[in-house]
Order: sequence, then C-alpha cells, then structure tokens
Amino acid sequence: MKLSRKIIVFYAVLIPLVFLPLGLYLSTSVKNYFVDRLEESLLIQSRMIVDGLPSLEKNKNLDVFAASIKAKTNARITIISRDGTVLADSDKPSTVMDNHLQRPEIRKAMVKSSGRSIRYSDTVKKNLFYLAVPIMDNGELKGFLRLAYPMTDIENALYAIREKIILASFLALAVSIIIGLYLSGSITRRIKTVAEASKDIAKGNFH
Repeated sequence: MKLSRKIIVFYAVLIPLVFLPLGLYLSTSVKNYFVDRLEESLLIQSRMIVDGLPSLEKNKNLDVFAASIKAKTNARITIISRDGTVLADSDKPSTVMDNHLQRPEIRKAMVKSSGRSIRYSDTVKKNLFYLAVPIMDNGELKGFLRLAYPMTDIENALYAIREKIILASFLALAVSIIIGLYLSGSITRRIKTVAEASKDIAKGNFH
C-alpha cells in the first residue's frame, strides 16, 4: 500500500476514534447540566405552587387553578391524590386520565422530597421532563403536584452540539489528510533523491 493511502486510512480511523467518544461525553455532560438546571427551576416553582394550592378535598376549582399556573409557568400541571387519582390537569380532563400512582416520578416522590423522570408523552407527542413533589398538610401526605416541561430546548441544544462536533471531525479529517499527503510527498521526494544518489555512487559517479 502506498504511503499516501496509509496516511488516509490512518486518519480516517483515528479521527472518528477521537471525536466519537468526545462527542458522546460532551452531549451527556451538557444534557445532564441542562436537566439539573431544569429540575432546580421546576423545584422552586413547584414549592411556590404548593404553598398557594387550595384544598384538595372536593374542590371544583382545581382545574382552573392548574390552567392558571400553566399560563404563568408554561409547564403542564397535574394535581394527584395520594391514591394516584388525578384531581386536576391543565391539559386534559382529569376524568379521562389513568391512575398515576405507579408513574416513576410519583413513586420517587413518595419516598423522597421530589421525584423526576424523562419519557415520551403520547398526549403531546414529545419527550417531557416530569417533576413531582408531595403535597403535605400538617405532616400528612395529601397528594402530589406534578409539573411536566418539554425537553425540546435541551434536545435542540444537543442536536446543535452534535452537528458542530460532526463538522469539526470532518474538517479535522480533511486538514489531517492534506497535511499527511504533503508530508508523504515530501518524504517520497527525499527518498527518491537518496535512491538516485545511491545509484550514481554505485555507478562510480561521485559528482
């Protein structure tokens, strides 16, 4: 195999081996950072909402309350009883919604101060970040408040990062190949010069 081909193959293998793990690491790190910041923001909002939450018992105004909070936060609001029954939802009639007791974020909120999960929503056809916090009254669990926020902004940011990494890898590959070909050409010319000089010496031509 010619030296130039070896250089092309070498860099064609090396660049992806370097940039793919780097891209994966950066994407994961950025996603975790933004998800953590989103959780912090929703936690602050959820605690403020719980403080202003009306009584859950036989309250017909919970749907209105949920809708008004969504208008301020842009997050879907769901109010759930401690047995998992949906009492109110900002996006959907609570009467047609399934029991939420087994939802991951609710299960976590039952044993911790909050629970979160990320999953695809069939209702809005996109990935959502769910955060649930318990609703307490004098130390007694009354239910749960859940906020759901689209992952669209985070996913768009990750897509842009991946695009830039792919572009950078192609540029690095192109530059590496150009430099490699230039060096291989220089080396080849020097080898030819040495070879020709050796032939001349072998023929007794020292000039």
